[in-house]
Amino acid sequence: MSVPTVVITGANSYLGRLAVEFLRTKTAHHLVPVVSPRAELLAESGGRVRWLRADLSAAPGAELTEALGHAACVLHFAWTRDGTAAEVSRANRCMIEHLLGAMPDAARLWFISSVSASPQPMSTYGATKHEAAELVRARGGSVLVCGLVVEPDPPRGPYRMLRKNVARFPFAFRATSGEPLVFPLRLEDLGATLAHVVTTAPATGSYRMFSPPLGFNAFLALLEKLAPQRRLPAPFPAGLVLRAAALAKKSRLIPAKLCDQVLTFLYKDAPHLLSHAQLPGLSFRACADEEFFR
Repeated sequence: MSVPTVVITGANSYLGRLAVEFLRTKTAHHLVPVVSPRAELLAESGGRVRWLRADLSAAPGAELTEALGHAACVLHFAWTRDGTAAEVSRANRCMIEHLLGAMPDAARLWFISSVSASPQPMSTYGATKHEAAELVRARGGSVLVCGLVVEPDPPRGPYRMLRKNVARFPFAFRATSGEPLVFPLRLEDLGATLAHVVTTAPATGSYRMFSPPLGFNAFLALLEKLAPQRRLPAPFPAGLVLRAAALAKKSRLIPAKLCDQVLTFLYKDAPHLLSHAQLPGLSFRACADEEFFR
């Protein structure tokens, strides 16, 4: 029996790199990490790993077409944020269509979405992620909705920036109204989920890849315990900040990218996120104390 192959797009992204690391150690599958033509390869091909450079905005070349045609699973992490909302939407839809066009079975495609995605989004990122997820589901693929990955030692990705700022500023920021939820995910739970998906081939659907949510204030309080210091209370109305950022983005008073970052960080559609199914046989560790971050 031949060893199954997994194609990983966006393999030079933060999550894509983690996927390659985990699947190389947790499975016996052959891996085909795909990076952009301009990306520096993190490792040479060899053994079970065969790196490919490919422009996903164009029709796949012969090597990628062959890999997609034989892949037991395709994990699609690749994403572009550049341009207007219409340009971002078009570029990401184009990538998905090119992948699906070279795959014999759309059920093998797993699109990695975000907890910022929502049918009633406030940010361009949330809107386009949701649109892409809907496209994948309509074509017969599956969606994994990824939360905030907590990589403790050393911190990496978006969590690194959050932890760094909490440790650096002498303020205890707390939302006084419109407190958002945080949907964290331990690093080992991310690895277990990806390995589960590629080895068990779950039924198509939209699935959670995040721990039970907790309030923004409680999450910050736990992070503060990792860097004890005297902090001044700094309450802020999260709901008002969201509305102000949305208005500033619409009126172009502040750079749209900055407004979109605020909207992406503070807005989470909890009912929509909790409507995604749990993968059978998996459970994620809850963020109940500071040990979650160690």
